Amino acid sequence: MSAPLCRSRGLFAASAVALLAIALPLGCSSSSESGTQRDAAAGGKTTGAAGAADVLCTVPMLSDLAEAVAGEHLTVETLLGRGVDPHIYRPTTADAIACQEAGAVLYVGLRLEGALAENLEQLGRSRPHVVAIGERLPEDRVLEADDGTGHVDPHIWMDVALWAETVPAIVETLSQLAPDHAADFAANGQALTEELQAFDVYVRERIATIPDARRVMITAHDAFQYFGRGYGIRVQGVQGVSTASEAGIRDIQRLVELLRETGVQTVFAESSTSDRQIAALVESAEAAGLEVGLSGPLFSDSTGPAGTWEGTYVGMIDHNVSLIVGKLGGEVPEGGWRSVTGELERAESGGGGAETTPADKTE
Repeated sequence: MSAPLCRSRGLFAASAVALLAIALPLGCSSSSESGTQRDAAAGGKTTGAAGAADVLCTVPMLSDLAEAVAGEHLTVETLLGRGVDPHIYRPTTADAIACQEAGAVLYVGLRLEGALAENLEQLGRSRPHVVAIGERLPEDRVLEADDGTGHVDPHIWMDVALWAETVPAIVETLSQLAPDHAADFAANGQALTEELQAFDVYVRERIATIPDARRVMITAHDAFQYFGRGYGIRVQGVQGVSTASEAGIRDIQRLVELLRETGVQTVFAESSTSDRQIAALVESAEAAGLEVGLSGPLFSDSTGPAGTWEGTYVGMIDHNVSLIVGKLGGEVPEGGWRSVTGELERAESGGGGAETTPADKTE
């Protein structure tokens, strides 16, 4: 384990924390897991006399990648706990202190982190290792939000191959933070990329089993555009890209007509957003004489519970794929991706892993 890295102390650090704390609006998150998560439920480890992380990530999907790259050399913590909606999260003073004390801060950017993003951008102007990894992607790989706002869509992890393209930025940041371990970070990053690329092939193969006419999915909000582009499936959300938006009567009516035209009989709820508007769509469809069921939840803006397969990045996508493919008439192996890799068999024989499988979470 390397020595604590890049942790400011003294009068300058105290002043910087105070300024950042003033800049951050005080409040609590929309989840019971508010503020910085420093326990196993957040997927991170704590080290150092002050408990500061070497690497602090905003969301669990990003922490998974950072932990894989860091290996045993650096501690990684997650700022927003599992199930927290980053679009509407309200930062706390504790968050400001955690960001200031961490050796590096990794966030998705692309406006995902809502109120937190502007403050992270400000911190990045004075700190060398505060990095928006999504904004390192080429502009032509980033989609515009399908809500008329002109903003970009931040949900880049929904395309596994695209999410793998963020690994070099993580390797670079960690190598700058701990240059003595740069070779290990590079090797870990390569292994992680290869794993994600293999998983991406599996996702493509599963989506391809859905009949063309049924390759339409309607979700609670527009978090699946990258999924749709990457895997050839038409995606529509009741809400816009941000869960702070509201769906109108015309939006609901448009989606009812889409259900009528396609014959799709399933819409999907999401784990980190309210079911209110997707349930309103189901009611409107039924009032129009259609038979439509509400399935899910899909994991969109956060992973599943800690200690489960769905609590990992690959696990959340595997869960989503199994649910989507099954409900839209495709074929998926029992146990999903883990059954292909043999990981499920090892978990069931006591070799580790989560107790639940993607199929356990579906209707």
